[in-house]
Amino acid sequence: MEHVQIWGSFLTAAALIIFAGVKLTTYGDILSERLNLGHAFIGAVLIGWSTSLPELVLSIGTAVYSNAPNITMGNVVGSNLFNIFIIVILDVIYRQGAVLRSVDSRVRLSTILSLIMVCIVGTCLYFNLSQKINISSVDLGFSKLGYDSIVIFAMYVVCMIALFRSDQEQQHTGEKKYSNVSLSTLALKCLFVIGIIVATGLWLSVIAKNINHVYKLDEGFVGSFFLAIVSSLPEVMTCFIAVRMGFNNMAIGTLFGSNIFNMGIIAVCDVFYGEHLFKQFDSSHYIGIVFVVILTFVTLGTLKFKQGKKAYFIGVESMAIAVLYVLAMYTIYDSSWLKMIFGS
Repeated sequence: MEHVQIWGSFLTAAALIIFAGVKLTTYGDILSERLNLGHAFIGAVLIGWSTSLPELVLSIGTAVYSNAPNITMGNVVGSNLFNIFIIVILDVIYRQGAVLRSVDSRVRLSTILSLIMVCIVGTCLYFNLSQKINISSVDLGFSKLGYDSIVIFAMYVVCMIALFRSDQEQQHTGEKKYSNVSLSTLALKCLFVIGIIVATGLWLSVIAKNINHVYKLDEGFVGSFFLAIVSSLPEVMTCFIAVRMGFNNMAIGTLFGSNIFNMGIIAVCDVFYGEHLFKQFDSSHYIGIVFVVILTFVTLGTLKFKQGKKAYFIGVESMAIAVLYVLAMYTIYDSSWLKMIFGS
């Protein structure tokens, strides 16, 4: 009975997040027209931020209230991995060719910035665990904020400015479809959908703790697999609908905008956590970060070199992403094969 209750709750939360993701796609298109912003920017910033709220709420909940910081790190890194894997799903449903080869240069910028963010987080993790450099923290009274988190905050701001300036250099033309839509009404609808995402995110933090308790799984794996997939469902549905509507820039921009925000989540959690958060993580998260970097490079290579046709029902790059994602999940669950090859 306990198993039925856990998975029933899991599926209900997933359904709520799917509903919110579908609504966000339409709202994103309206915002793009009314605010005269490109789909790539709307996806990377506004929708990417909104669809990443489950990761934010889950991460704060698991790190602070459940005192499970490794689930937090596993959640955000696993979400980044799954977000890139979503490209494979989009490639299957996109019939006009490989979906990555249909987007413009503005999407490439968000991909590069997400790569920079994950490299910064990986570097901070390395320095904290290797103890080669003792990164100090600032006492905020209620918490200790590491200087590494301050760097992540600053880089996130730089990313948002870069994306905005890149979007302003583009001319946005086209038919006006939503000129009669009130921005105030749209804002209320957006807040309602965001409220659903936040409430469901809080609920999922409790479900994750129950899954960990019943099935006795490793915290990092629970975060990287179960939480990452469910909290990324808004991205799945938003991007699915966006591609079906022909908004490929919005779809891919959302994925990598979400990846940028996910890395900033760690710094936000550091504010609320009592101690320096990076010092609580273990070395198993290196695996996920390395795979995120590899998968992002595969995506960048495809965005830069658009030659070639779709192989079978998906592109060659999507095949590579799928294989690497499965390998990443297996390695996070059981890294013994790495120890046999490279040693402990």
